[in-house]
Amino acid sequence: MSGNKPNPFGIKLNSNTVVMKKDYVSTGQLTYVEGDIIEVEMSDLKSFNLGDKVKITIYSTGGIHVFESHVVAKANGSLIILNPPENNNKFAERREHPRIEVAEEGLLQAITEAKSQERRELEEPVNLTINNISISGIGFSMFGHFELANATQLEMEMKLSSTVPIQAEIVRREKKEYGYYYGAQFTNMSADQMNSLRAYVLKQQVETYYRTKEENKKREALNQAKAQAKAARA
Repeated sequence: MSGNKPNPFGIKLNSNTVVMKKDYVSTGQLTYVEGDIIEVEMSDLKSFNLGDKVKITIYSTGGIHVFESHVVAKANGSLIILNPPENNNKFAERREHPRIEVAEEGLLQAITEAKSQERRELEEPVNLTINNISISGIGFSMFGHFELANATQLEMEMKLSSTVPIQAEIVRREKKEYGYYYGAQFTNMSADQMNSLRAYVLKQQVETYYRTKEENKKREALNQAKAQAKAARA
C-alpha cells in the first residue's frame, strides 16, 4: 500500500466544504480523502442522491479549490464524493491506491518466467484466492505446491463483480503453511479493464470505509461508557 504523500500547500482535512447541486446547497467539513473517494460530513443529506452531479468548493489555508464531481454514497451523516483524477496531489493528507481486503476467486491461466521469457499456458487453470486488491495490484494466495518466482509474468482472471482478465507481475512472495502468498502489480491494463477494476475497488472502498467508521464509533461509545462507569464508582 502506498503511504501518505505530504503536501504542505495542499487541501487539509477539516476544511469547510460547500456541496452544491442544481437546486440545493449545503455546507460541511472535509473529513476523509483516500484513493478515489472524498468524504464530506454534513448535517443535511436528504436533498442529495446517488449519482447527483455536484460542485465542490473547499476553503483551505492554501486557497479556495473548486471542482465538479458526483455523489457515490451517503450514510452516517456524510456524503462520499468521487475524487476526480485532476485532484491528484492537491490534498495534504491523501493516500493513493488504497489496498482493500477482499475474499474473491481467480484463475491463473498462463505464466512467463522471468529468466527464460518463455510463455507457458497451463493445461489446467490453477485456482487462487484474492486477499486484497487496489487499482495497481493484488495480493493472492495459492494452495498446495504450485510455486512462482519473483518477476514471473501472469495471465489470469479475477472473478469480481464480473470476470476481469488481467496481466500482472509478481513483486514479492511469502511461504505459508498452506502454500504461498504473492503480491503482484498489474501490467498492460486496457481502458476497459481499468474501468472495471476502478468501479469494483471504489465500491469495496466505500463499503469498507463506512463499515470501519461504524465499528470505530461503537468502540468509542463503549470505551466512553466504561470510562463513565469507572468514574461513577470512584
